[in-house]
Amino acid sequence: METIKTDLRDMKVRIVCDCPEDKEAKCVIASVGSKTEEFAGGVRRRVTITAENFAACTMNLRVRAAVMYDGRAFGDDDAFFAAGYQSWTTAREYTRKDRQKGLRLPIRALSFIPIVKKCAGASGDYSFTPYRRGVFHSVGYTYLRKLGSAEHEFFGSLSEDEAFTIFVFDAKKGVFSIVKDVEGMEIPVPGKSKASVVLFDIISFTGDRSKVFESYAKAFRMVNAEKDEKEGGQADPGLEKLKKEGTLPEGSVYIRGRGAVEVPEKLAGYTSWYNYFANIDASTIRRDLDGLISATKGLQVAKDSEIFQIDDGWQTAVGDWEIDAVKFPKPAKDKGGLAAIVDEVHAAGMKAGLWLAPFCVGSDAEVLRKNPEWILKTRKGGKRKAIAGFNGWGGPLDPFYAFDLENEEVCDHIKGVFKKVWEWGFDLVKLDFLYAACMFPRGGKTRGRLMHEAMKFLREECLDDKKINGGGQKLLLGCGVPIVSALGYVEACRIGCDVDLTYKPRFYGKCTNEEIVSAENAMNNTIWRSHLDGNFFLADPDVFFLRGEKAPERTEAAQDIAKKGKKYRAVGEGKGVIFTNGEKDMLRKINSTFGSVLFVSDNAGESGYDTEALREAYTENPRRDIKVIERTSRDVIEVTFGNGDKATADFAQGKFEIAMAADAAKGTSSEPASPETQKKA
Repeated sequence: METIKTDLRDMKVRIVCDCPEDKEAKCVIASVGSKTEEFAGGVRRRVTITAENFAACTMNLRVRAAVMYDGRAFGDDDAFFAAGYQSWTTAREYTRKDRQKGLRLPIRALSFIPIVKKCAGASGDYSFTPYRRGVFHSVGYTYLRKLGSAEHEFFGSLSEDEAFTIFVFDAKKGVFSIVKDVEGMEIPVPGKSKASVVLFDIISFTGDRSKVFESYAKAFRMVNAEKDEKEGGQADPGLEKLKKEGTLPEGSVYIRGRGAVEVPEKLAGYTSWYNYFANIDASTIRRDLDGLISATKGLQVAKDSEIFQIDDGWQTAVGDWEIDAVKFPKPAKDKGGLAAIVDEVHAAGMKAGLWLAPFCVGSDAEVLRKNPEWILKTRKGGKRKAIAGFNGWGGPLDPFYAFDLENEEVCDHIKGVFKKVWEWGFDLVKLDFLYAACMFPRGGKTRGRLMHEAMKFLREECLDDKKINGGGQKLLLGCGVPIVSALGYVEACRIGCDVDLTYKPRFYGKCTNEEIVSAENAMNNTIWRSHLDGNFFLADPDVFFLRGEKAPERTEAAQDIAKKGKKYRAVGEGKGVIFTNGEKDMLRKINSTFGSVLFVSDNAGESGYDTEALREAYTENPRRDIKVIERTSRDVIEVTFGNGDKATADFAQGKFEIAMAADAAKGTSSEPASPETQKKA
């Protein structure tokens, strides 16, 4: 069947705007300009809106709608790639027979109730993108291809600074659209002057999977390096090269405002979350640190790549960010209850990481009680607090809220938190639930604009320790963040939902949303979003497991803390995992094949711990030369690499295998990526 392609040059443009302050439309005139050019091996098209004010006072031009569109058939053998909104959102290809589900039943049936939709949909794009049968969408970029073909027709936005870009394919109507999420957009027009905004900056490429995504990353660097140079006010040799070529030295990623930034080839280590969740204390953390040191002794891991990360549970409350002195008592001569542990991590030759959710406020936070005006409200001048989700902070049924980042006092508070974290000596922060910065538009800014400003604030005001304490830049691992807003702002980023402690899907996975905890969904995203690894940041697929169903024993200190009351009853209480050995092996191999952040949450000092599997994962290199990925059935994904090797992930069987092209040519059978054992661990 002949491939029908969409040409950016032929797409029609529709923009709707008004100026409420200029009711007779005599003072403000808006015009639209479009420019198409060959750029970085592709076709680039920019659409700009310009407003001119002939009056003496400042007025705001309100953009109501902005869309590029063209007719296009969607056949039975066509596939559309949905990149997903944020870190946890499902990413995959869709065909005509599929449905991009969004909110699941029964939540979808109850979504007419505002509080249900706001709470269940707070972490996703459900309020501003189409979820209906026969319509598919992707945020930031997409591609179309024929099933069985490695030729990808790619479209991507080169700038999300002003608003999110949503690619929509209406299969029923036969229309392919590029839509800007302009809800809330206002362009201030000072008296007797002009103001312009680039609404669309889209580029298209064709080629195999690796080629189109490498080209996109190169073009993204070129465009944004030019912005960096203009904003910096002076030419920088590194930025000049990026602007002209878009290429990076090996072992680096592009960070906006800084250019090429050296990063380890991978990050490997430990995070406390998936064993103890928030039930951590100093004795448990130290025990697991000793276990990891012992397990990796003599292992040749790249310099500066080993991470030991303390996750949620160290703080008194989310939003306050004070150390819980019961869990992490402060030594007499110590700067803080975590600083001594950081020193021990450094002494072991590792970098120390800490978890934060900087834009969130738990229901039990002192800052919520003392400064209620710091909390984002659902509408300007209203009293109802904006719920950002539910995570058990403050109570099992209590919601958490979002800070109002338009409030300068809030920004000062957050900067103060980071100042303390760097004083304690941490090298990396995992920043979670970042979507809370842009749940709905406000102040004349779109969701995309708010998220862009939030990421820029973190990068320039919070992670630059030179500004704060005279130190250097720190590493940022993003999570729960709109993917396109993370590009150019993070060294590493989560690319899938949280992995579950059980391999088999839980019942609530079918009745919630696209961001729900799931082992299968985590592995699915690790494969489908593998193009981000190395091109934009080090991809974090989430942890893999090496422990069994038996939970680790508590330390004596943790047992003592657990006697101190209801709040501490579960401290030091670890969790087992319900995976077969083969399923654990599948998770580990997918993570190490397609990702570059390889973390465990196990106590490596336990008897029966699979130290050899840990060593194998830490020393493997990810495979980035991918021609095509295709879902061949509901439970099977096949990946074809540039050299002809083929990987197969079978979620029903819990198996991951790589068939070597050389073996296939000889007629020999392929070997599984690791032994498949169905005996329960």
